[in-house]
Amino acid sequence: MPNPTLIPPSLINPSFLQINATCWWGVAQLIEEKPVAANNVASKNTATNKTPLAAQRMAVRTLCHQLLIQANRVDELDDSQFPYRLKKHGDYLCFTHSHDYVAVALNANRPCGIDIELSAVRWQTVQRFYHPDELALLEGIAPDLTQVLCRYLWQIKECIVKVEQGLLIPTLGRSLAPYIPELLNILMPYSSQTAYPFSITETLFNEEYYGCIKLSLPIRVDNSDYYIYLSPYSRLVSLA
Repeated sequence: MPNPTLIPPSLINPSFLQINATCWWGVAQLIEEKPVAANNVASKNTATNKTPLAAQRMAVRTLCHQLLIQANRVDELDDSQFPYRLKKHGDYLCFTHSHDYVAVALNANRPCGIDIELSAVRWQTVQRFYHPDELALLEGIAPDLTQVLCRYLWQIKECIVKVEQGLLIPTLGRSLAPYIPELLNILMPYSSQTAYPFSITETLFNEEYYGCIKLSLPIRVDNSDYYIYLSPYSRLVSLA
């Protein structure tokens, strides 16, 4: 019996923020619509880590459309090659999804990276792939904070891959040790908090309310200086 046609997922709690003069991001939770059952009662479930990839891809494109409205862009997505761009304006776009959350970044001037990650990064993976300088700092930190830092370091490296269009494994070995002390100070209050406990409904968004923090030290990516932005409460990281 063929699989039922996938119904486009719905987005709940979409939040949008302009993080600097040229870059926006948006994040939302997806609700996977289930096909109508034999008794004609439709079901609706929050997606999990088993969310079909097709549903995540549809959801992130829906969020992209909503983000374009927020950024005052009347345009269409060109996803024929990486990095994704807008057909008329030429703005750069980057997508990410994890479990039942999706996020989009838009940068008017250059490629950008965004990553959302709800799963933990295994310590065995960190020991195998992270730089020795990072390991030396991580081993002296409390276990709960170590787990948080390992995940955010992974996300920053994922963003680097997306900007450079490179490979993940070599990038995991890139040392981000100089950023660990500041990351530790930023993330310590959030180490025991769950992700996404609230949504933003105000018409005006700002970094303080949304929890978007810009790290003070720039990072060299693709021969340009980028800054790392993160939203600890929503587990979102971007390079812009």
